[in-house]
Amino acid sequence: MEAHRNGKTAYAIARNIGRSRSTVRDIIRRYVDTGAVTAKPHSGGRASTITPREDRALRGTILVDRRPSTAVIATKWAQAIGKEVSTATCRRRIHLLGYKFYKVRGLFLT
Repeated sequence: MEAHRNGKTAYAIARNIGRSRSTVRDIIRRYVDTGAVTAKPHSGGRASTITPREDRALRGTILVDRRPSTAVIATKWAQAIGKEVSTATCRRRIHLLGYKFYKVRGLFLT
């Protein structure tokens, strides 16, 4: 910021420190607007529509049988909670619960 206060351009500062001009320009703009160089705090993103109770229902659905596909698990979970749930949401929530997906290798011998 000292170089900016001394009248150096964003291009000259970027060349000196080895960063892109747009990065230096953004930092200078943030400093001029807020008086600080640190990034603004994030809002945290979109709130989840899945409640902890619904996560527990998913965990119960998984523990009953871990073999079915995500689509089948999503259907059973949707019936259990009375809410429409996409396969992608089901997959994300399964990962958040700490479960992993494994591909079946070979054939089962009966």
